[in-house]
Amino acid sequence: MQTIKSVGALSVAKTMGALYAALGLLFLPFFLLIGLAGSMIPNQGGQNPFAGAVGMFFGLLAPVF
Repeated sequence: MQTIKSVGALSVAKTMGALYAALGLLFLPFFLLIGLAGSMIPNQGGQNPFAGAVGMFFGLLAPVF
């Protein structure tokens, strides 16, 4: 039986970066659809023109966060 004694920090960073990028691409369409739907919902002051832009902004930056 072998035991892992250490793992390189750069190797872990590359793996996690690839994982977060893949998850970001997977969830991006859902964030965009939610942002689009949120911009179409009427509220008391009328439609919010920035709701779609906020959804797109969050969808694009979600993998970074």
